[in-house]
Amino acid sequence: MPTENRSSNTEMVSVPRRLLETIRSFHWTQQDSTDLARAKARAELIDVLAQPAPQPHPEPIAWMVGTAFWWTKEEAERDAAATGLQIVGLGPMTDTGEIARLREELGYMREERDDLSYKLDRFYSRTHGIKNLAAIEQLSDKQAERDALLQRMKTLFRADDPFDLYDAVCSALSEKT
Repeated sequence: MPTENRSSNTEMVSVPRRLLETIRSFHWTQQDSTDLARAKARAELIDVLAQPAPQPHPEPIAWMVGTAFWWTKEEAERDAAATGLQIVGLGPMTDTGEIARLREELGYMREERDDLSYKLDRFYSRTHGIKNLAAIEQLSDKQAERDALLQRMKTLFRADDPFDLYDAVCSALSEKT
């Protein structure tokens, strides 16, 4: 099977040869006079390692048209012309400016989502409170009507005619329907 040169997600870092030789010499010599040189070499090494590794492929390493993969752009363009589909580049072709812009935009979208979620929660709690208030008013009205009916029953019950009480209850119930 042929070996292909594929990029990896672990990039090599180029460290200057002079710096490596200086650091290697510290391992073999244990003199106090080299402390300043060690600190300087250490700081230089930290600076080198802090720099981002260069991307080996600023251009796509392959192209996709539909579900077909092409290793050369010319083949992909011919296939795209024949099928009418769009060419999609594949590989580690990151644009750090675009990534930063998208991260910033994502942050704004998250803030907007949180703001809308807060407003929606407040709206639902207010709406729920209004519905509860209306239900409380309806129940209060029903309770007042029942209290009035009981008061009327109490008055009619003291009279010796039970039919008057029965007629009063029937008329009160018929008014509700």
